[in-house]
Amino acid sequence: MREAFVIAICTMFSFVALGCAGGELHGGTIQEPTQQEAPASAEAEHIEQGDSTEANGDPVEESPKDLIVSESGFSVDSYGQIYYAAIIENPNTSWAAENISVNITIKDADGNIIGSESDYLSTLFASGKLAVCGYTFDAEDAASIEVSPTVSGNCWTMIPDVTQGDIDRTLYVDSLNIVPGDFDTTITGAAHNDTDSEFSLARANIVLRNNNGDIVGGTFTYIDTMAPQSTNSFSASVDSEIPVDKAEAYLDLGYVMD
Repeated sequence: MREAFVIAICTMFSFVALGCAGGELHGGTIQEPTQQEAPASAEAEHIEQGDSTEANGDPVEESPKDLIVSESGFSVDSYGQIYYAAIIENPNTSWAAENISVNITIKDADGNIIGSESDYLSTLFASGKLAVCGYTFDAEDAASIEVSPTVSGNCWTMIPDVTQGDIDRTLYVDSLNIVPGDFDTTITGAAHNDTDSEFSLARANIVLRNNNGDIVGGTFTYIDTMAPQSTNSFSASVDSEIPVDKAEAYLDLGYVMD
């Protein structure tokens, strides 16, 4: 069983963590973040991934509620490749989810399944949201997608003192920019690690929208290593046929290395 990202975060905030075995964490002193930031839009305006209000004053749930898919969308290019994105929210105020399995089911106009993808998010803390984004081939008849996140019972941990908003102040994306091209549209940005821990295989999930704010697809890229106190440039692309007017990025932290 993987030693999960909860361990890294709770270590940063002076907790003793349990890992992905369920349980409850209390106490400790939250260190003041070095920067008040959150993932950015393509206009370089920060978006909140979660409510940064401390959960200490809220009633503590006895058991976690399921994660919610609050928004999703996709586009298909002329080669039959589908680009999709979904926003996944944690409605709990006291529970962090680890090892989140995400299944994407692609259906045609008659409701028949024509494809599926399996994806993964490392950790989603209380009152927060992340995105899952990707693409796959042979989906020219796609008419809808269904996105289903699943968390095993032993991969919920009660942490009343830390929300996703706390995480987003020290581990975040900014400087997002949309660069149109003849064949591809490229999205560039910078991922910041303002902590003293190193992360491996962090992933920037990039949600693409039109001018109406509708999700029209998504893409992603991995950041092999995020050293402590570092800024890491990244880029990802989609086919230029996808009508990208706006973009926003969500950072999934992958694996902690120390």
